[in-house]
Amino acid sequence: MLDDLCPNMSLKKLRIEKYWSRQFPTWLIELQLPNLVEVNISCGCKHIPPFGNLQFLKNLSLQSMGGITQMGAEFYGYGGFPSLQKLILERMHKLEEWSEYHGVDELFPKLQSLKIFCCPNLKSMPRLPTIQHLEISQCNGSILSCMGTLTSLSVLRVGNLNDMAFLPNGYIRNLTSLTKLKITQWTQLQSLPGNEMQHLEMLRSLTIEWCNNLASFPSEVGHLNSLCFIRLLGCPSIIWQPEELIQILNSVHQFQIQICGNKVNLRGQLQHLHTLKGLSLIGAHVSSIYKYNKGYENPELSICCCDELQSLMTAEVANSAQLEKLYIDGISNLTTLPDWLQHLKSLRLLTTRNCPRLERVPMDLKNLHMLEDLRIVGCPQLESRCETQTGKD
Repeated sequence: MLDDLCPNMSLKKLRIEKYWSRQFPTWLIELQLPNLVEVNISCGCKHIPPFGNLQFLKNLSLQSMGGITQMGAEFYGYGGFPSLQKLILERMHKLEEWSEYHGVDELFPKLQSLKIFCCPNLKSMPRLPTIQHLEISQCNGSILSCMGTLTSLSVLRVGNLNDMAFLPNGYIRNLTSLTKLKITQWTQLQSLPGNEMQHLEMLRSLTIEWCNNLASFPSEVGHLNSLCFIRLLGCPSIIWQPEELIQILNSVHQFQIQICGNKVNLRGQLQHLHTLKGLSLIGAHVSSIYKYNKGYENPELSICCCDELQSLMTAEVANSAQLEKLYIDGISNLTTLPDWLQHLKSLRLLTTRNCPRLERVPMDLKNLHMLEDLRIVGCPQLESRCETQTGKD
């Protein structure tokens, strides 16, 4: 039936979903639609039409093509994708080889973005001289060995490569144009290669999230403007040296990090974070309190398993603090808010939740003239003290 539905030759966008025939219709195999600009295919066919011959094709997405084992000359045709800018390969479970081809002058001369998802057997890809954005997820880790030639790459996102615990040497050091790196849901990853990271002089943004077993972090990571280190299940496994953590955070303009108070002793250190504007202090594991934090803005620094607040700052030095938002959540033994709160002259929001033994709010809070929003939730000992007219507070 699809063979008889040959579209008009002027068609520019084509999308075919869940087409489980063994072969494409004749009009697609012979590319009787020369003006196609965008193609999205989800099918079970075993052969790919020579899409490289479509001289106007800019966006191509190939999904669920479980019968395809290799992409090469048949795929490139005689054109080599002269206009293609964005390519997506997704759920191609049997694809093993994506080879070079010398039958055309230049392959992918304008390709800027490549996304490869759920291609667990793919181990190679051709040189891509102009690519700027690359995403690889749920693939074989050996495909990363092909990244060394992607010197034009600006943005890299890598995730779910759970057959590897380390990034081997030589994989990323040549990415001299890289400005943004995101590593996500790589549960087996244990460390980042510090000697490789030092070569990424253009790197400005680094995000690491849901990497449950990451235990070490390089002390030198170039000239970052933004550092995001988030893990929302259990306690972060990484152990920072307090001075090292303070140095890193003071060297970046924006950061968002979760650490565990049982593993990183920050007593008397927080006042040295001169740019810190958002802080969350949590009494339990991150996973157990996350449901309460859905309404929060993401704080720059979150400390879980934190039950001793008084010693986190030294009052004499806290006058220089830039802290604007403070969240205190689930600290069961907290009876009074710490004295250093009165020195946070820039504080605009103070939220205290689920501290059942909290008995007193310091009167010195009235000296926080910038405070706009005070929220106390789930602290029953304070209920009688805060009654209108009759309560002591």
